[in-house]
Amino acid sequence: MNVTVADGTPAPVADPVQQSCHPYSVMFGGMPGSFGSTPANILYAGMAPGYVGLYQMNVQVPPSTPAGATSLYIFWPGCWLMGPPENTGFSNSVTLPVK
Repeated sequence: MNVTVADGTPAPVADPVQQSCHPYSVMFGGMPGSFGSTPANILYAGMAPGYVGLYQMNVQVPPSTPAGATSLYIFWPGCWLMGPPENTGFSNSVTLPVK
């Protein structure tokens, strides 16, 4: 959905605003293309309904992800640029416990 939300205004609750930057992916276990990385199923990516300037991603942990501590990366090249050129579009790593 392409809806413009004015600066300082909460995102609509009734019709969440999906992120328009593509492609994006969430990887468990490593950066895309690295050994052991598994893409997650992205259920929603966009503005957090009812909040100002907050974005969220709802993802499903891939069933093949082993139990224990695992890394999560977001790869979103159309929306942000950070770090050295070879890491353009990658988020920082987050470590999550997986049951």
